[in-house]
Amino acid sequence: MYGRAEGLDGQFTNTAIEFTDLVSWDISSASAKELESWREAGVALTNGAAVLRLWAEDIKAYRLVRSELQQRWETAKIIAQTRVDSPVVSASTSGRSGGFAEGVVDAVTSTKASRESEEKTALMGLACELALEHDAAWEILMDQADQVEKDLREGPSEKTLERLVDSGHLGWSWAGVLPDGEAPMEEFTENATPGAVNVWWNSLSQSDQQAAMEDYPEILRGLGGIPVVVRDELNRDYLEELIEGNLGAAAVDPKVGLGSLNLLGDLDLMREILKDDDKFLIDIDPMAPGGGAAVISTGNPDLADNVSTMVPGMLNDAGGMGVLVGRADDIHSSMNGNDPSSENASITWMGYNTPFSGGWSPGEAANDLNDFQEGLRATHQGGSPSHNTVVGHSFGGYVAGVAANPDFHGVPGDLDADALVLIGAPGASVQNVNDLSVDEENVHIIQGDDDAIETARELSGMASDGFGTALHAEEFYADPENPGETLGNRLDPEEDTGHSGYFEDEESLGYLGDVLTGGVPDGWIPSGDPLETGADQDPGSCEPSGREAPPEEWPGIRHRWLLLTLALGAGFVCGSLAAFVNGLHPEDGGFLELSVGLYVVPPVLLGLLAARPGLATVTGLSVYLAAVLGHLMVSVTLVDDVNVLEYRAWVLVGLVVGPLLGFLGDRFRSGSTFARGFAGGLPWGWWRFSHACPSRSPRCPGGSAFTRSPCLWRRS
Repeated sequence: MYGRAEGLDGQFTNTAIEFTDLVSWDISSASAKELESWREAGVALTNGAAVLRLWAEDIKAYRLVRSELQQRWETAKIIAQTRVDSPVVSASTSGRSGGFAEGVVDAVTSTKASRESEEKTALMGLACELALEHDAAWEILMDQADQVEKDLREGPSEKTLERLVDSGHLGWSWAGVLPDGEAPMEEFTENATPGAVNVWWNSLSQSDQQAAMEDYPEILRGLGGIPVVVRDELNRDYLEELIEGNLGAAAVDPKVGLGSLNLLGDLDLMREILKDDDKFLIDIDPMAPGGGAAVISTGNPDLADNVSTMVPGMLNDAGGMGVLVGRADDIHSSMNGNDPSSENASITWMGYNTPFSGGWSPGEAANDLNDFQEGLRATHQGGSPSHNTVVGHSFGGYVAGVAANPDFHGVPGDLDADALVLIGAPGASVQNVNDLSVDEENVHIIQGDDDAIETARELSGMASDGFGTALHAEEFYADPENPGETLGNRLDPEEDTGHSGYFEDEESLGYLGDVLTGGVPDGWIPSGDPLETGADQDPGSCEPSGREAPPEEWPGIRHRWLLLTLALGAGFVCGSLAAFVNGLHPEDGGFLELSVGLYVVPPVLLGLLAARPGLATVTGLSVYLAAVLGHLMVSVTLVDDVNVLEYRAWVLVGLVVGPLLGFLGDRFRSGSTFARGFAGGLPWGWWRFSHACPSRSPRCPGGSAFTRSPCLWRRS
């Protein structure tokens, strides 16, 4: 590869020498042929430099891929070795719920040799996978190397020119592919990015811009990269044409157009909306499937400091823009109230075909949303970029999530937004907030307890895997790198909002006003825990002031040392009591049920109090081991022939049973009906099993009080 580059370097050097010779002449006396040679040398140098800069970026991209692959391999080896040597530590640090108990089970049920064999097999599979990924990246680099050689020898190809323009190394005017009277505008606009379109537009004179508006209104009025004021003018003219009678088949065909037979009435309503001076008609297509498409902004996003893009949910279409724009106006008012010194814009993006008429696949809508957001960046004016936020409601939240999901098939997932707000959404198409391309600290979920979206998700087709983790689930916010910590932001409004009342709820609108203007909502921290704070509160203080935060369920005890102290104390007392009861009544097998209950119930109860699953498993283990110790100490005082080996066996049993009981208690706290039923049914099952024995035997000869038994321990 580098040998080939040396040959190219020689060709490039010859061009540079020719250029040096040319510029040493007296340009004023040069012939036309000499001037043309000078121009060609300059073009070759400019193009060659741009191509080499692009090649340098390609090499950098390959090295980044290779570095990532190497990092994945090294990390996998460390994880594998940790599991082989310390399965409990490996599972506990994995971030999975109940990891400690899983590690204990792994340690008990597998040998070091078997774990090593499994991890070797897994590493071999990963090595093959990484090798394939590297081969693909290397193949791309080699193709790019071949193209660089060709471009330096023959000049940049059309594809290379597009890459050079998109990457910013050349402008459209230099590349020589600007549309003119001879070039087809359709081909240019189909292939050009919004940034390239904006560069082209700004390169035109005012008269050329006006001519383009007259010649290509149907293209420019919906084209990303064209300034909003230009699109607004063209779309208002188009709206008037539609109202004046140029409706065509859409007036009588309910399958297309603005969702109802009264298309003219819908367009009249849209014209009424646009009478306000702060309204901009960015796009309109009454012929779009599913009820038409329309984009209206309150405020000019090209001049705004803060821009919000609202994506409505299912059963909406352009015929209902009155309600949707009303919501955008309320959001705009909230933005102005929170940041009155800034220019703000609130956009209603009804730019996709919603379910049911549009089906459940969000890919096309997500790509269109990405293109729209990219266009906002391209046309924005001013020295600094605007703070852009995408707000998705209901199914629109799912579309916005897909637009920010790099792993969704057919969607780049690079949503150009500084913040993402999902309101009453069935999901974001990802398993964890960390999977989105928007930084998790700038992802906000607003969802009330009375929102029927969760019921709809569970009882209808919305329960498919494509929606990802439900947005009310704790695992959606769990930090994969720091077990027990949470990511993202969430608001559960205090007042009932139903599914669509968020835009009339004062608390929700206030939260949106903060987020959409780049602020941190009063009274909320990234983990989603509410603080009773107000606008007049000292930022460093946590004293209550101002509005109250919505009530939440008791989150459990988070202080590990407090829980450990409770666990050791409770376990020791219960174990001692169990030994004392059995010692006083060695002949009564019925007391065994009480004794066993003193071992089973405390780990479950303290696991119930723990704030996190991992903390619950450690608590259950501590309770159980402390109970064994307490039982031993009391038995020594009551029984002469205590079998110490037996207690060692119970310690081993406790290493497994204790964490499981603690984890069971934690699951009882979850909202799961199954988990609660299982946790509640365990004591009942134990009682039924113990009472099913037809007979009981006296305590085992030579055993301790702990081993006396109904038939659970030994049948007579």
